[in-house]
Amino acid sequence: MDRGDHGWRMVRLAYMAATLTLLALGFVHGRESSRLLSRECELTLNVNAVIAAVHKIEAQRVQYIIEKEDGCRILMFGARFPLYGAGEKIRVTGEVESVQDFPEELTGYGKYLLRKGISGTMRYPDVASERGSGPGLRENLRWRVVRLFPEPEASAVLAMVLGQAGTLPGDTVDHFRRVGVTHILAISGMNLSLLTVAILGLSFLLPLKPWARTMLVIALMWLYVWLIVYPISAVRAAWFWTLALAGLQLRVLVSLPTIFLLAVAAMVTLDPRIILDIGFQLSVSAVAGMWVAGFLTPRFAKEKKWLPRWLRVTILATVGATITTWPIVTYHFGIISLVSLPANILIVPPVSAFMILSLLAIATSFFPPLGLVLSFGVRVLWQWMTGVASILAAWPGAALAHVSLPGWFLAVYYAALVVLAGIIMQSQRRSWREVWAP
Repeated sequence: MDRGDHGWRMVRLAYMAATLTLLALGFVHGRESSRLLSRECELTLNVNAVIAAVHKIEAQRVQYIIEKEDGCRILMFGARFPLYGAGEKIRVTGEVESVQDFPEELTGYGKYLLRKGISGTMRYPDVASERGSGPGLRENLRWRVVRLFPEPEASAVLAMVLGQAGTLPGDTVDHFRRVGVTHILAISGMNLSLLTVAILGLSFLLPLKPWARTMLVIALMWLYVWLIVYPISAVRAAWFWTLALAGLQLRVLVSLPTIFLLAVAAMVTLDPRIILDIGFQLSVSAVAGMWVAGFLTPRFAKEKKWLPRWLRVTILATVGATITTWPIVTYHFGIISLVSLPANILIVPPVSAFMILSLLAIATSFFPPLGLVLSFGVRVLWQWMTGVASILAAWPGAALAHVSLPGWFLAVYYAALVVLAGIIMQSQRRSWREVWAP
């Protein structure tokens, strides 16, 4: 036993050393990236670039975020066809306008682009594509979705399951925005977590050793993240599950908040620009809010009451996420939803079934009868979500628009939340050590 304990102690030390090494290397890389961002990008007229993201698809044009070889990002406006995919290598020739040269009336828009790490814009340049195997695979999946699902379900599946831009109706997007559930219209950490848990469960059907099972789940999880082109919320969730599964396999009992903070720290040090990303801000604040709400109200989630437990947990998670994310949403988008609580309770739970049915329908699309049956289930779920959103959005005073919050308000607000959490813990006679307990 002593020899075994000594062996596991060495494994834990190796795990901690590897983690610290990762953070140190990420910190060095982050400092170099910060220096790159501190200077104005050299904007040329003829550049090699890669499409970092399909920002928005409109009726007549598409907005792409392209990244040059030196890391500079440009917002490119292109024709509706042909449609290029994220990760695709292109050669772009056209006139570039620096964000610093925007007219005075577009100053706010320029600051928004700078916050996203975008230094200039290009309008309808000449584009030559170097299509590779990665984009070809994504295009094949897109083709299968478009053939299998009618609109607007096809666009919803592309956005929520594959992380690709679609053409959702403007009124649908507006309804989701007014009721505070636009977060489900894109890949989220919840999506990846559901997939990881499903893969982990299926892996127990295979005759694998524990280490082999862990490595298989981690590999398939990161393969999915690569397939959807590394959305920030999915990367954060992937880091979390990688550290959690590896730590569990090494028998390193650490708390979930510790793993979450470690994953966030690693992402920030690897790429400091991620702090400016709205999706990253909302993802981190939402997870923190959901966990704190559950931690401070354990009895509400566990005690037998007239509400079923799943509904109590959903309410807690929704309230916690709403409390911590509404200032960020209002700061960036100028809107406050007053019906977000009932909207999230009614719309979010079916999202997991929507994703699972969509993935199964895509996987079985080679057998049309089965794929069509599953796609019908996807349609029913989508009709429920859009129907609830439209009803709640039509309520008088469902949302407050054109609200402006100063930056200092966010700092004061989150500081007040920390103080309030401390007061509640003090009243419960609980120690901060419980936060980090395994």
